[in-house]
Amino acid sequence: MSADKFIKQRSAPVDPFDPEKYIDAFYSNVAWHNDAEDSMKFFQDCLLEAFKEGTGLMSMEERQDLLREKVRNIVFCDITQPNPTASTVVDGVTFDAITCSNCLEVASFTLDDYAQSVRNICTLLKPGGYFVLEGCLEISFYRLGDQLYECYPIKENDLQDIVQKAGLEIISMKVLNYTPRPEEYYYTDCESVFAIVARKV
Repeated sequence: MSADKFIKQRSAPVDPFDPEKYIDAFYSNVAWHNDAEDSMKFFQDCLLEAFKEGTGLMSMEERQDLLREKVRNIVFCDITQPNPTASTVVDGVTFDAITCSNCLEVASFTLDDYAQSVRNICTLLKPGGYFVLEGCLEISFYRLGDQLYECYPIKENDLQDIVQKAGLEIISMKVLNYTPRPEEYYYTDCESVFAIVARKV
C-alpha cells in the first residue's frame, strides 16, 4: 500500500476511541465462551464501552461496515526484523496504533528476542501513537492439533521493563490469573494473561 493511501485512510473522521476503557471493559467482565455468537457479543460490548463518551456514536453494524471500508490491504509483518514490514510497506510509513495479540511469546526464544521484537514494532509507531499488547505470562507451550509449540515464558516485571525501555509510556496494564480445567493443560500451561496499553513518547 502506498504512503498516500495510508495518509488518506487516516484522514477520515472517526469517533474518539479510548483503548484503556476497552481493556478495562474486557478484563472487568472477562468470560471464556465456547459459543461464537456469545463471544462476538462480549467483544462488541467492550468496544461500545470504549466508544461510550465519543460524539456521533455509530451502531455496531455501522462500525463494522466502516472497518470493512477502511481495510485496504493485508500486510506481511516479521517482528524479528528491524523493519517488520519492509517487504510490503513504503519505508518511513508509521501508524497511529498497533495491536499485537498472543504473538511475542511465540516468536521469541529468549528475553533479548522478546525485547528486540518490541523495539522493532515500535519503529512502526508514530510519536504519541498507541501500542496495545496482549499475551500470556510465563507460558512455556501451546498445542495446535497434534503440533506442540514452545513459548518464551515472559515474567510481568520483565515485560514492563521491556515496554518502557522501548520508549513507551504504560498507560494501563491488566493481568488476569485463572485456573484452567485439567483437560486444558493438554493445550497450554498458560495460567495468566495480560493486556498493556502504552503510548510512544
